[in-house]
Amino acid sequence: FVTSSNCTIGGCFTGLGIPPTSIGEVVGVVKAYTTRVGSGPFLTELLNEKGDFYIPKEDDKEEEYHNAIGSHLEKVGHEIGTSTGRTRRCGWLDLVIVKLMT
Repeated sequence: FVTSSNCTIGGCFTGLGIPPTSIGEVVGVVKAYTTRVGSGPFLTELLNEKGDFYIPKEDDKEEEYHNAIGSHLEKVGHEIGTSTGRTRRCGWLDLVIVKLMT
């Protein structure tokens, strides 16, 4: 469950061809919420009107259990997978994951 691009400082070296000696300071930037595409664990996912967790049943359709907050983030943030065209699942910002990425 990762992005398809190099979103670390190493991505500048491999993707842009910038030499490591030309980088002086690195600043991390994150969205105010977390997103995922497809299935998999997502502890902070917004899935009902109150933002509480919801475990979908087999016969539920995606439209039936996506909540208003998550849907709003999908629309306003244009959260659509570039290669798949699927909407991204949205949830609260997970600061534990952000801290692990630093």
